[in-house]
Amino acid sequence: MRYSVVQADLQENRDEIVGFWQNNFPAWPRAKYEWFYEGNPSGSALCFIMRDSESGRVVGATAIFPRRFLVMGRPRTGGISADLAMDGTHRTLGPALKLQRAALPPTDRSPVDFCYGYPNRNAEAVLKRLGYKVLGTNRRLVRVLKSRTFVDRRVTVPFTAAVIAGILDFSSRLFAKETRYRQPTGLQTEILAAFDERFDHLWQQASPRFSIIAERTMDVLNWRFTHCPYRDYRIFALSRKSTGEILGYVVYDIRANSLSVADLFVADMDNYLDVLLSEFLLAQRAADVDSLAVTYFGNETLVRTLKAFGFVERESGGNIVVHTTPDSELSSALLDDSNWYLMDGDNDV
Repeated sequence: MRYSVVQADLQENRDEIVGFWQNNFPAWPRAKYEWFYEGNPSGSALCFIMRDSESGRVVGATAIFPRRFLVMGRPRTGGISADLAMDGTHRTLGPALKLQRAALPPTDRSPVDFCYGYPNRNAEAVLKRLGYKVLGTNRRLVRVLKSRTFVDRRVTVPFTAAVIAGILDFSSRLFAKETRYRQPTGLQTEILAAFDERFDHLWQQASPRFSIIAERTMDVLNWRFTHCPYRDYRIFALSRKSTGEILGYVVYDIRANSLSVADLFVADMDNYLDVLLSEFLLAQRAADVDSLAVTYFGNETLVRTLKAFGFVERESGGNIVVHTTPDSELSSALLDDSNWYLMDGDNDV
């Protein structure tokens, strides 16, 4: 069977691409197209479609989503490799390789300097064949605040389950790091509906502390979280009382009383990370949240701090992969997993 692959025109091919999604992956949200493909402040998506040469029908699609980064202090453009999708009757390695090969960034004319991704197992096999390297495993850490839901899965007698959960929750609160916390003078927390100009200042002050990190300016954060069409993200910020200066924030959403952290960023990990986490955990305990989960990849500093706050590492969040040409000046930095700082919000979902 013969195929042709072309870069899509996002406006002209919109109905074909969205129709292909709906026919083959009906759970994919149509609203993602306008938001993530067309509205990205770092640049419109580079979308490639594969046609069956005989029928002209779209049988595959993939995309690269530009994302501005700082890499070793220099502005660069990365690309999230995502949405690799094949029609069920064409879902073999050969067509998928042909499609994804077209999306590899040529060094002389691509708007992205490197690509990274969070592929599922099948997509990872394709990407590795094309030169993507596995950086490591995305790590998922969980903190249980209310254990009744988890105890009920193992204890069938309601009274016994309630007693056990009560003992576990009391012990957890008694020995929790945030229980011994006292808010430093001059700091406050804020619940915000959107990101404002203060977050630009935070980015300017904090970003040089990170080796490889995606841009977190006001415009990018509002696009990624406030304007997300299918998740209700919330913003919890730590600031100075006297000036309102933002010192750190957590972006999260809550579903079925379980909280997922999409982004966490602080001006100074040594001075403000413990404060931010303590305030956030106390607020979520007061809100009666059952559990919190953080998915993260990169330097161990954040992982060590989360574990000190009682977070436990659970099942893997899948692998992170990266593509860069061997002769690129970025290669050594990009292939060192300890340089990265990736949260769930750095993905395309």
